[in-house]
Amino acid sequence: MGLSHAIQWVHELQLTNVDFEMDAKRVVDYDNKGSNDIPEFGAIIDDCRRRCCYWFENSKVEVKRRQANMVAHTLAG
Repeated sequence: MGLSHAIQWVHELQLTNVDFEMDAKRVVDYDNKGSNDIPEFGAIIDDCRRRCCYWFENSKVEVKRRQANMVAHTLAG
């Protein structure tokens, strides 16, 4: 749900070419590969992927370890 809210927020700010970095590897893997066995989770990620493709031309979702991202690590702690 965090990715979904971030995509909506970035769209409302009218930003373009945004890369979304997450420490949730499973979310990033599903977004990039599209395979999952949990229908509810898959439906949310599929919606995120559709909105990203529609609203942003050169954006991507990447995984970044929490330890490598001090801001996310501080907020999550």
